[in-house]
Amino acid sequence: MCMFILTILLSTSGIGVKVSNIEIGIGLIENKDTGETFQTIQAAIDDSDTSNGHTIFVPSGRYYENIVIDKSITLEGENKDETFIIANSLFCTISIVTDEVILKGFTFWNNIEWGHGLKIDHSSNTLVTNNLVIGNHLYGIWLEDSSYNTITDNEIISNGIGIKLSSSSNNYITNNTLQDSTWCNMWIVSSSNNNIYYNNFIIEEGTININSTRNDLYNSWDDGSQGNYWSDYEGKDKNWDKIGDTPYIIKGENNKDNYPWMKKDGKSKMINNLNYHIESKNLIINFLNRFISSLKFLVNFN
Repeated sequence: MCMFILTILLSTSGIGVKVSNIEIGIGLIENKDTGETFQTIQAAIDDSDTSNGHTIFVPSGRYYENIVIDKSITLEGENKDETFIIANSLFCTISIVTDEVILKGFTFWNNIEWGHGLKIDHSSNTLVTNNLVIGNHLYGIWLEDSSYNTITDNEIISNGIGIKLSSSSNNYITNNTLQDSTWCNMWIVSSSNNNIYYNNFIIEEGTININSTRNDLYNSWDDGSQGNYWSDYEGKDKNWDKIGDTPYIIKGENNKDNYPWMKKDGKSKMINNLNYHIESKNLIINFLNRFISSLKFLVNFN
């Protein structure tokens, strides 16, 4: 069986992806609801017995396909670090063209010229989570005419453009890392009322985080108390609350992150910091209670 070793090193971030001795997946893809197995992911989706609500499970391996998801299914990879979907032709590695799809647990890339990773096209109530989107020549994730979707907990690294929103509104884009894109980490075109926070936006010198071709549309970049981490944020944190004292300004009227994180993964760090203070407070209270008990004992003894 054919084996290969492929290494992609992202020197500026120290992040590496290594595919070592990962076999080409053959005949192990399973529809969990019917028990049928298939040689390709697309065959599993297209099968007449595959219905809305079914789960298609893809074991670790390399799958050279361009996939179209036109049923409301869950497509689940065994492990995003070992389950690869690699485009074998131009355009999108994965296209979602219906509502209520769940896509999770994959690494997918398309380094063919002008190729994209994932396109969500005229879709709503779709969830994309726990994926590595890397090395796509143009867009890592592209939402077009799609609303009320959730893009969360993904690593979107070294693509031409990390995420593109085109005529797409009321989506949630949270808890992602967008890093080292060639042109920009996010491109927003005629899209409004999107909720974009708890993300890490990391850029190299000479590139930009956000590019917007319309400056009259509003998107929310914080939840009222926390926003995103921006590697090019130059503000201060004089009160040491791990939130920048001044907003991060984003191109577009009234578009700004009012509560930028000072550190990457700020939400988890703030939660850990809060837990630390709570534990410290509890320790102090317990100590004082024991001390008071000791004083009462001494008073009663005397």
